[in-house]
Amino acid sequence: MPSSERSLAQRVGWTAAGAAGAAAVATLVVAMAVVDHLERAEARDDALSLAQAIARETRSVGDDPEALQDEVREFAHGDVSIAIVAADGARLAGVAEVPTPSGARCGVVSSAGVEWFVCAADAGRGRRVLVGETAEALHAHRAPLLLGGLVALLVVLLASVFAGLLVGRWSLAPLARLERSVARADAAASRAPFDRSGLREVDAIAEALDELLTRLGVELARSRRFSADAAHELRTPLSKLRAELELVAESLPADAEPREAVLRTVARTDELTHLVERLLLLASPEDALVTETLTSLAVVLETVADDLAPREAARLRLTLDADGLVKGDEAVLRAVIANAIDNALKYSDGEVRARVSEDGGDVVVRVDDDGPGLDEEGRARAFEPFFRGPDQRARPGHGVGLALIAHVVQAHGGAARFVDDPPGARLEIRLPRHV
Repeated sequence: MPSSERSLAQRVGWTAAGAAGAAAVATLVVAMAVVDHLERAEARDDALSLAQAIARETRSVGDDPEALQDEVREFAHGDVSIAIVAADGARLAGVAEVPTPSGARCGVVSSAGVEWFVCAADAGRGRRVLVGETAEALHAHRAPLLLGGLVALLVVLLASVFAGLLVGRWSLAPLARLERSVARADAAASRAPFDRSGLREVDAIAEALDELLTRLGVELARSRRFSADAAHELRTPLSKLRAELELVAESLPADAEPREAVLRTVARTDELTHLVERLLLLASPEDALVTETLTSLAVVLETVADDLAPREAARLRLTLDADGLVKGDEAVLRAVIANAIDNALKYSDGEVRARVSEDGGDVVVRVDDDGPGLDEEGRARAFEPFFRGPDQRARPGHGVGLALIAHVVQAHGGAARFVDDPPGARLEIRLPRHV
């Protein structure tokens, strides 16, 4: 799966972690609320029972502070604070800070900025026994509960991410296998269908891809037949037209004006034939251009140079540093080299330099000229079909040659580009070297 973007398995893992984390937080909040309620209820029952027990013990005791203090000390424990107050509110014994609840037997009372939970019981003769606990002591359970909850939350998050990734990868394994099968598949009408996983959703995708690739295979086969038929049907009448025009030109006197017009028409016919061949090659599917035969680019370059007119051949300088053996049809690769040389000769009035060398696992063909060169936009768009820069529109051509070069080179696993190396332009073609 791609590493530059989050995979679906990662999304499943993080989604599971988010859901588990939200559930864990909600559980922790509910648990703390429940524990708070239980602690408060238990504290109320304990405080009220303790207050009533002290009240029973002190009913027979008078208002002697020492005797009452002894009773308080006997029942005092933990964080519980005990006080005995008279009817007028005076403290008879115990902790002076314990506030007196109003009305109800138990309640929350604030005193001197401190919140208390206090329960009271009648000890007779207007006296009341107060048993209280500060809110801080009452809620002391929250800190360890919160700490334990956070640890549990972290464990749940990590476990859910790990489990989500495992589940995501396991559930998406059929899609990954289908992805690998699609990457290896060819568009052909007779290709074998993809293996089925037994999962309805994945098998539906595989079936749709089978139908799509089958239709594409039919269309590609039709396109190949059309290209082959069109090449034959177009070349034949153009060749006949050229031959007939040459016969007409030969039958006319050398100084006759119509003869010059016929020769110009012959030249236009050659241009049309050349354009048709380029367009047919550019329209061919990539796999139709590739063969297992071996071709020397050095030999191809020499052949192209030999086919040039004497005036153009005199401007071309070849440097053959290597044989440049690659896999590919010689005629197709000759079209690439011929277009590269023709393009350089067309846009330069000076010398054109062509070199074949090897760089690591690549065969490199460089064609340099002394023409106007290309700006940044021109270098980026030079290989687009029919693209012609402002400086190129005044010169002959149709903007097809460089697109053909890129199409054929890419089909052979290589790359073509213009290198920023002024003055002039440098076209660099790289193809995998045969080892």
